[in-house]
Amino acid sequence: MIRNVLERSYAEVVKKIAALGFLLNIAVIVTLYFSSNVRLPLFFYLGVQAFEVGLVLIYKALIELLQRRHGHESMSLIIVEDLSEFDLVNTLRRIYRGRVTVITYSSEKMKKLMGKADNIYLAGSLTSEVRNMVVTCCTLKNKRVYIIPEAYEIAVRKSRFAYIGDIPAFLMESYQLTDVQKFIKRSMDIALALSGIALTLPLFFFAAIAIKREHNGPVFFRQVRTGLNGQLFKVIKFRSMVVDAERDTGAVLAKENDFRITKIGWFLRAFRIDELPQFFNVLAGSMSVVGPRPERPIFVEEFQKRYPDYHYRFSVKPGITGLAQVKGKYSTTVENKLKFDLMYLVNYSILLDLKIILETVKVVLNWEQAKGIKEEQYRKFVDVKEPRKRHVGKRIVP
Repeated sequence: MIRNVLERSYAEVVKKIAALGFLLNIAVIVTLYFSSNVRLPLFFYLGVQAFEVGLVLIYKALIELLQRRHGHESMSLIIVEDLSEFDLVNTLRRIYRGRVTVITYSSEKMKKLMGKADNIYLAGSLTSEVRNMVVTCCTLKNKRVYIIPEAYEIAVRKSRFAYIGDIPAFLMESYQLTDVQKFIKRSMDIALALSGIALTLPLFFFAAIAIKREHNGPVFFRQVRTGLNGQLFKVIKFRSMVVDAERDTGAVLAKENDFRITKIGWFLRAFRIDELPQFFNVLAGSMSVVGPRPERPIFVEEFQKRYPDYHYRFSVKPGITGLAQVKGKYSTTVENKLKFDLMYLVNYSILLDLKIILETVKVVLNWEQAKGIKEEQYRKFVDVKEPRKRHVGKRIVP
């Protein structure tokens, strides 16, 4: 735990401690309220939380000062098959402090750098021989190894040990939920959807009025998506783009600084208000509150060609939120989103659903995670024309 805190940036440390302190404060407030007549002022809890954050940051700063004086700089080493694994490099440089080095497994410097690195990451399609060698070496030297899994390796986690005569084997089981799990999940979906609609009803009125005032057109937007077992359904959202946004281009993923998105649309997307009407999809049974995000059929067809395991996502109903949404971003690669979805299926439980719902509240306040996909990322998957701008009155829209 302490080692993990020292390696992260100050911003990450503050966010983590603040979130943990908030939950602890809520627990203390509830406990005191029901157990005694003690009533402490709000500033007491805020002061305690600020003290916790300050104490850890001071400790972190002192340790880093000692490390610099003794010439020790934290280093993360990424071992890849080729030098095109830039997503992991950029992520580590953004989150962790210290030096990030990336090399190929065939590099002569690999063993020397492994001895200096604090954390070692194995990414890409490395052979089992390379992985075994690195893991064995790092285990003997008490170093931590992070393995970026392939999709099939995530599926292995759901397997159980079996025997074929005198041969050991892994028995792969279905991603489908049991009948009991389906019943509990459906009951929870109905309760959460009704509660969600009741609690956010004022936002429905706000969004409808704002959309109409800025750009006349329909308030709601319906679009065909792929759901459970590949069945098609229409998802409903608040309209965040101009009318006929894809008239000249066909299906196009939303990108950063996408000029098709209206001003109120940016606001609705930033706080996920445009997703609220999907509670009605949940009541209708075509979606769940938690699950893989529903994708458009044209993109599903394209992604299935590139990722053979993509069809496993359709083993459960798509969700308003999901593991990929709380742990990733809108611009997270399709491959990594798929891995998050498979991890959700492998580790499914009601408690996991509740945890994702709680984390969604935190994600809603993070505008960074709502940004559209970068142009260069999108072109890796689908060839698409740049939307042509056309003039409507004094405005320029697609």
